[in-house]
Amino acid sequence: MGNKRTPMAARHGGRAHGAKLRWFEFGLPKKVKWKALKVVLSARFLEGNLFIIDSPTLESHKTQQFVDNLRNNWQLEHVMLVRGYGELDPNVALAARNVADFDFTTARSANVYDLVKRKQIIVTEKGIIICCPCRSVDL
Repeated sequence: MGNKRTPMAARHGGRAHGAKLRWFEFGLPKKVKWKALKVVLSARFLEGNLFIIDSPTLESHKTQQFVDNLRNNWQLEHVMLVRGYGELDPNVALAARNVADFDFTTARSANVYDLVKRKQIIVTEKGIIICCPCRSVDL
C-alpha cells in the first residue's frame, strides 16, 4: 500500500518530488571589490570627473539654491556625492532629495555599480579615506 508519511497521504495531497530552491550565486572576494572600486575612482579621476571637497554645506534647504550651486560648479548630469558617516549637512539632504540626477550615499555603502552609472563623483575628504582600502589616496 505504501508509506503513510508520503506527501500524498497528507490532507490536500502533495508532490512527490517538488520544486527545490536552487541558488548558484557566489560572492566576490573583498580584494576584487576593492580593486574594482579603485579602478572606477581612478578612471573618473583621469577623465576629470572626480572632485574632492571638504564637506557639502548650504545656507538654506531650498532645492533651487542647491541646483544653482551644482550648475555653477559641476554639470548636473548623473552626479553622486560620496560622504563619510554622519557628515551630511541636513540642508543638503533636504535640498538634494528632490533632484533627479543626483544621488548621495555613504562611503561604506558605495558600490561599483552605482559609481559606474554616474558621470561625475563628488567625494568628501572623509569619504575618500574610507573608500580606499589602504587608507591612502593613490589615484
